[in-house]
Amino acid sequence: HCKALRSVPGARVVAVCDQSRDRAAALARRCGADRVHTSLDEMLADGGLDTVHVLLPAAAHVAATRTILNHGVAAYVEKPLGIRADECRDLAAKAAATGGRVAVSH
Repeated sequence: HCKALRSVPGARVVAVCDQSRDRAAALARRCGADRVHTSLDEMLADGGLDTVHVLLPAAAHVAATRTILNHGVAAYVEKPLGIRADECRDLAAKAAATGGRVAVSH
């Protein structure tokens, strides 16, 4: 993802989050990010984010995306957005209610 983001004019990776600080720090170095976090809430509270890429196991996508939208940040989620259709509808409604954006990639 870092390599692809470098090719997008104006885009840059500003923070990396992983449960392992060592893994996050290594990825941050490769991506040129200044900030390393070990929790999504911590990273979002730090601010300065336009979009968060959700690169988690599929079962964690819904909760993470909901948290991101609650902070007023856009979410770019690896597929699937949710495991069930109702989860996807709920996230679409959350995005509409918060003025947020959700995109799904693979």
